[in-house]
Amino acid sequence: MTTNQSESDESARETTTNSVTGSTGLNAPGAAFYDAVNINVVTGLTAPTPTLQELLTLGSVKAPYGRLPETVLGRDEILTVLTQTVDDPRIQVLSGMGGVGKTTVALSSAERARKTEVEVFWIQAGSAAAVADGMRHAALLAGAPAEHVAHAWEKGGRPAADLVWRHLMNMDRPWLLVFDDADDLDVLSCPGAALSDGTGWVRPPVGKSQGVLVSTRDGSKRSWGDRIAHFHQLDVLEPEFAAKVLQELAPEAGDITSALSLADRLGYLPLALHLAGTYLAMAQGDPLAEAQTFAEYVDVLGDSPLFLDGATEGVHGDLRSREERARQTIAGTWELSLALLERQGTVHARGLLQLLSCFAPAASLPTSLLSLSTIAELRMWPKSLAPRAVRTALGGLRRFGLIGVDTLSEEPVYQIHRLVAEVSVAPLLAEPSEYRAVWDSSADLLVAATPYRKNPRDPSSWPAWQGLIPHWTVMMRRLPQWGTPADDRLNGVLIGAGVTVSYLHFRSDYTTACALADEALERADSAEAAPWIGLNIRRHRAVAIEMMGDLKTAESELAYIVEECTKQFGVADSTTLSVRYQQARVASQRGKLAEAEREYDEVIRQETQLFGAEAAQTLRSRHARAICIRSMGRLDDAAAEGRVVLEGLRAQLGEKHPDVLDAQHELAISLRDQGDNERAEKVFRQVLQLEEEALGVEHPSTLITRANLASALVLRQKFTEAEPEIRTVLEARTRILGPDHPETLDARHTLAVLQMRHGELDAKSAAAVFAELTDAQRRQLIDDHPNVLIGRNSHAAALRAMGELSRSESEYRSILEAATARHGAQHPVTLNARFEWARALGRIGRTHDAVTEMHEVLDLQQRVLGESHRNITSIRASLGTLLLQQGSLSEAEKQLQNALSIVSASGGERLDVQHDLVVVLHARGRVREAIHHLREIVKEELLRSGPAHTDTVIARNSLGVALKDFGKLEEAEYVYREALRDAATKHSEDEPLILTVRHNLAVVLRIQGNLDEAEKEQSAILAIQERKLGPEHPQIFATRLSLARVLDDRGAAAEAEAAYRDLLSACTHAMGAEHPQTLSIWGNLAFLLADQERFAEAEAEYRKALKGCLKTLGDDHPDTLTMNHNLAMTLGNQGDIREAVTRFRDVVERRARTLGSDHPETLIARKNLGEGLSRTQQPAESAEHFKEVAEGWAHVRGADHDSVWDLRYRRAQLLWEAGQPRAAQDELEALLDLAQKAGLDGDLRVTTLQRVLMAVRADDGDS
Repeated sequence: MTTNQSESDESARETTTNSVTGSTGLNAPGAAFYDAVNINVVTGLTAPTPTLQELLTLGSVKAPYGRLPETVLGRDEILTVLTQTVDDPRIQVLSGMGGVGKTTVALSSAERARKTEVEVFWIQAGSAAAVADGMRHAALLAGAPAEHVAHAWEKGGRPAADLVWRHLMNMDRPWLLVFDDADDLDVLSCPGAALSDGTGWVRPPVGKSQGVLVSTRDGSKRSWGDRIAHFHQLDVLEPEFAAKVLQELAPEAGDITSALSLADRLGYLPLALHLAGTYLAMAQGDPLAEAQTFAEYVDVLGDSPLFLDGATEGVHGDLRSREERARQTIAGTWELSLALLERQGTVHARGLLQLLSCFAPAASLPTSLLSLSTIAELRMWPKSLAPRAVRTALGGLRRFGLIGVDTLSEEPVYQIHRLVAEVSVAPLLAEPSEYRAVWDSSADLLVAATPYRKNPRDPSSWPAWQGLIPHWTVMMRRLPQWGTPADDRLNGVLIGAGVTVSYLHFRSDYTTACALADEALERADSAEAAPWIGLNIRRHRAVAIEMMGDLKTAESELAYIVEECTKQFGVADSTTLSVRYQQARVASQRGKLAEAEREYDEVIRQETQLFGAEAAQTLRSRHARAICIRSMGRLDDAAAEGRVVLEGLRAQLGEKHPDVLDAQHELAISLRDQGDNERAEKVFRQVLQLEEEALGVEHPSTLITRANLASALVLRQKFTEAEPEIRTVLEARTRILGPDHPETLDARHTLAVLQMRHGELDAKSAAAVFAELTDAQRRQLIDDHPNVLIGRNSHAAALRAMGELSRSESEYRSILEAATARHGAQHPVTLNARFEWARALGRIGRTHDAVTEMHEVLDLQQRVLGESHRNITSIRASLGTLLLQQGSLSEAEKQLQNALSIVSASGGERLDVQHDLVVVLHARGRVREAIHHLREIVKEELLRSGPAHTDTVIARNSLGVALKDFGKLEEAEYVYREALRDAATKHSEDEPLILTVRHNLAVVLRIQGNLDEAEKEQSAILAIQERKLGPEHPQIFATRLSLARVLDDRGAAAEAEAAYRDLLSACTHAMGAEHPQTLSIWGNLAFLLADQERFAEAEAEYRKALKGCLKTLGDDHPDTLTMNHNLAMTLGNQGDIREAVTRFRDVVERRARTLGSDHPETLIARKNLGEGLSRTQQPAESAEHFKEVAEGWAHVRGADHDSVWDLRYRRAQLLWEAGQPRAAQDELEALLDLAQKAGLDGDLRVTTLQRVLMAVRADDGDS
């Protein structure tokens, strides 16, 4: 039998031997698993012709169906295709790497045919002898006479093949012919013919054939020509089917998740899955088994796949050839392919596979690692190879599936199956010294492939870098340490590793950068490499650590590097100054702003001497210093310095240089921090346009600018403009960096914030999103990294919006603790965290603690940032709100007035502060003044933002509340309806803000007596809230309270009481018995009881609620005073006038001090105090209080208001009772004069007054 010539035309057969000794797996090169055979057997003229039965006993073509699993998983598609090729006149070639399951597919196809009464001829095609024996058997079964068969097989070759195919064509029944394991295609051909001729052992189907199927590792289509064969490439299983294979083999070994993990570790290779599953099935109940679960198997497997072959131990009764048994082991199956390649003359395939297996086992091999000329020149070969010989070896490996092509990548690249690589590299790892030439060559190849000349900061270079990263990380971990000082090769490797670390840091892959740097530094230290090499690696590692947020470690590392650079290069060397620049940057981020400024000043001084004041390097340092002083609150100084730097860099570098664009970007940030969001947006847009032109739309700096532009748009509440910008950033970062990269997660966070503020994401969904994002950030960054804290802050805000106020406060407190530990007490990040925590305290009713905390935050911020910083405005405004909540209205007004004095003269922030101030004025009883201011605010918001803008809706809502409280119910209703109508163009009716407006409208409708409409609206609101917020949200409690009050107003006292009690129980459970909202519900229940004249019950409820108010809110809080006032009323109604008067006096004194003497609630309490004094026979003092009440209402409502007339009349009565008829007469005459001037002659009240006046005059002796 002749063999194919070598694929290399340079020599008939590659006679150079590979200098790499050893094996790939278990078998040494040259150990051939095949049986030689000479089919031209001369038997002699007198030999008797064998009978049919004698010939049939010489072999078998029965398919080994027993090897099939119970169910063949994941191969339905290929089996269907093979079934549908019955009428295809071509040979069906099933190719794939060893272990991929070709025999299983072929067997399954054969079994399907057998079940339809198709006769199957199964030819074991591992050798020429096996093919000849099998085809002889097929000829006999097809009806060929025994003597013809014997005669043909004496001649062998084509005569024998012609005989069998002639009888197959004439068969009267359907048949299927399968050649299994035909890896050496030579065994399928005959002397004097090519496989593509179709005249050898394998030919296209004829007669009643149901197909001719060949399974082979040889994936070369060229051998088959263009006409006679149809190729089917078999790949590994899909993950879900791979996991099911494991679970069916070992159902007790674990769940689907752990099965998927093991399947992934095994590369989804069917042979490996079968071996692992079989082992685990046998291991069940064996206490000595090394693994009994999928997870344990992954751990035991480690980096060596040879553990898989443990499943083949102890198997008896398997009398197949060594070759067939080897196919069932990981160690042996690919050795067969390499041995065959060597027999065919491709002798460098083994060495090339070992070389490439030194790299990352699960990663693609970039084209830079497969440079034929570079590989050919490596020292591992005995002499310089021609690149063509490397191509031949690569082609051979690909033919047999030992190297494949990754078609899922953007450009097709080579890839070795993970297990193939691990089997190949196993002996190199076990005995590295025996393979030093391979290891040295792999290091040389990786260094040669690294793109040193491409700037790793430039994204256009990233594709050249990215494919090499996994190979660098694996190489630094695997490369043996030879115990000798660093030579040129190792220095080259370490330099390459340092450049790769810098790429990773520019690419923001900080975790990988640190891991690679650690490996490289360990090598540099152990081999005593040149000091500058280690310092360079440490410098890039320090930047990565800084960017991961571990500023303490980065600071310590940079201090060491500065010290070493100073020793090595001197204090004024550019390298030393560069590291000191990084050191200052880290100090600034740690909140050591003064220290950072001093360090920047020193660097700038040295750089000015070294490069000049206007040099770009010096200006870059000044730019960083400007950022530092901006963080210190010196916004004007920072902005001025930033402008100088910007102009200087422009003059030095031009308009579009990245450093110029960075400086212009910083100017936009300064404008934003100064509150000038409109100009900031404009500058961000200018920078974005220039960066797109100069750097490209997907450069990291461009994406950062676009993200900041989106943030500026959010601050300006331009949500519809912001969303496409941040989505563009998110899409680009996801594609370039991956979905879990910190910068991608940051973009997702910004989008979620935008969607939540715009109402597109409800609070519950937002909380889930922020929790997911925070977990993802924590997997890559340290727990107190700024990005992690920002994500947690948003999560806390979402919890607050859900009504989970206690959980929200706990999260804010935890964030504060992390920020304090990281930055110290006075860092801006810490102060902001403390600010948020103080607000959270206020929300859970700890108002006193919140006010104390906010005062301390204000004091610290003033010292750190100065009075003019925009943060001071926010703090004072929030402090004012807390003081309002505490009941300290005068102090609240003072803080808000101070905030208003430092905020910019125009813009949304000023209107926000004005609005908060108006709320305080409203609470202080200056309702008329509040209404006036609110009308102006609404007018400004309409002009600034439009009728549907959120701020406009908020202002109109507040105006409606003020009008309602002033008694202008019809106008309040109109304002609410107008707000809802205009908001409908941009807001859905179930947004929280819109629900608030709808709720307040329903309250007005209830007060107006439109109980049906009020109840319908509140019920609709409640249904939405329960769907979106859950049953225990504070807003739900507020709506349920309003519905209970509707029942109360309807006179359904029993139903209202039941509703109050149910609500009280739910609120107590959710928020605690002493939460302000719980106490409010308690007060409403007591009021209902008093209204039903169940005074004793009402008194008991009032006393319990008052106790809670005193503890939670304090003595002077408006709600405490209301509760005490109503208790006094209840006591008075029970006849306990003395205690009632005492409580009225206390309420009047406190309200006059905290709310003002003219506040409506003060006046109401004073009137009730007056009535109480009257009932205790103290008419003179009572008259004095009625005088003050009348004067107060005259100031608030106007002197001609009916209530003022009634109060003055009552005062006159009291004066008369007190024995002061002259004073009573004067008051009555004044009232009569007012009535006559108003033309009220004949009015019943005037007639009554005249009769009383006559009696008083008579009593005074004045007729």
